[in-house]
Amino acid sequence: MNTLTEKAKHNLKHLFEMGENDTFNSERGKLVPQEDFVQVNNTVDLEYTIYFTFHHYISSNDMNSFYDDNIIKKLDTCIDNLYDNKQFNQLINDDDYDFQQIIDDIDNKLTNLKDRYYYQSPFYIFFKKYHTFYNFCKNILNENNIYIHRILNVTNRDIHREYYEEEESEQSGEEEEGQGNSGEVEQAEQSGEEAEEKGEETEEEQVDEKGGKEE
Repeated sequence: MNTLTEKAKHNLKHLFEMGENDTFNSERGKLVPQEDFVQVNNTVDLEYTIYFTFHHYISSNDMNSFYDDNIIKKLDTCIDNLYDNKQFNQLINDDDYDFQQIIDDIDNKLTNLKDRYYYQSPFYIFFKKYHTFYNFCKNILNENNIYIHRILNVTNRDIHREYYEEEESEQSGEEEEGQGNSGEVEQAEQSGEEAEEKGEETEEEQVDEKGGKEE
């Protein structure tokens, strides 16, 4: 959350909870409550603070704030509180300042915002439920992102036949291993036969040598 958002959130909280006799000062766009009313010529700062706070939320693209936080209702309540508050009501009715024009501009933009979101209509309720359901499904997908990624990865491999290619390579590897083993067996059999032939030859030679001696 950046500094401007924190400042707007701070101001909205005070405007939403503002009472009839509450008084405020403005310091660098931030509302500062005062316990006792002190007449300070900071009307321009107050005008800027109010203008900044409302336009920060009206121009926001955060759907969660409009549906989950019900920001439209809060802004509407804040405008009513400005009219009910003695300090701001005096500024609104004072012709020496442009505060009335600022409030009118904010009120018009808030009305357009209500129309855009179909506020206080059955469509608003429908879109709010749809937004809630959408976030619910999105959270499920985020929580199971690892498993979904595995499923999509396997599907992608099937589409590109990578899975089957791996199976074929494994099968060919097994065949090569089988051929290698059979070759070793044949070589062993051949060496055994050669050893037997050599043994028979040696035996025949020995028999011949014994026969020669006897003669």
